Amino acid sequence: MKNETYNWRSFDNQKLFAQSWIPDSKPKAVINFIHGIGEHTDRYNNWMPFFVKAGYAVFAIEYRGHGRSFGKRGYIRKYEELLKDVDVLLEQSKKIFPTLPHFLYGHSLGGGIVTHYTLKRKPSIKGLIATSPWLLLTQEPPKWQVSLVRFIHKLFPTLTIISNIKTKDITHNREVVKAYSSDKMIHNKINLELFLSAYENGKWNIEHAKEMPIPFLLAHGSDDNICKPSGSEAFYKNNPEKTTLKIWEDMYHELHNEPIREEHAKFIIDWLEQQL
Repeated sequence: MKNETYNWRSFDNQKLFAQSWIPDSKPKAVINFIHGIGEHTDRYNNWMPFFVKAGYAVFAIEYRGHGRSFGKRGYIRKYEELLKDVDVLLEQSKKIFPTLPHFLYGHSLGGGIVTHYTLKRKPSIKGLIATSPWLLLTQEPPKWQVSLVRFIHKLFPTLTIISNIKTKDITHNREVVKAYSSDKMIHNKINLELFLSAYENGKWNIEHAKEMPIPFLLAHGSDDNICKPSGSEAFYKNNPEKTTLKIWEDMYHELHNEPIREEHAKFIIDWLEQQL
């Protein structure tokens, strides 16, 4: 396996850090990965080899405000900027492997981003994967609170707040929780624009599920206390023809770090094989 790093440029000529995990022999397809809020791609160094061993090349980008990419932590001006960062990921990986089938895969906020991206952009890819996507939050804010945030956002458009993620909720694996808590590249920032757009687009994605143009694999833990499993269930109910839903019983948010991680990887790989 080859692990390479890149410094790509987004639409506004700002640096976006990316890396790849590529098999020693010719890959059968390419997975393009988008991480969750506050994290970075190194957290997947023990996850991507599952796919590499199965014959897939994986490319992952750290979108703006995260990891080694440019920008104030957790800050965007408009949600469209994140979609344009996904454009860069697909454009660059397709330059490297232009003749292979490509998939898009996102986790948590990244799951919400790739779902919205696919519904809006209708990209030329073979399939879509979202694990524990931000479609609905487990702790949904009341309507009056969302209205207040919108009002404050108009007054202070650059305001950044602390996200409400509790590290104990990411996984049952205490070692992973400990590493997460001490990781200096992880942050707990989210600006109001990012919160509001992710919150609203998550609901929009569910409402527009029937417009999903390609096969879509949704996976969620039943005990996810960050992103609500019923959001994934609602999407599936609105488009069972295109969507495969897997609910992992008793599991938390980061399925790739849970006790069922090997089964979870096999489930995703089996689905990928079906699409090919």
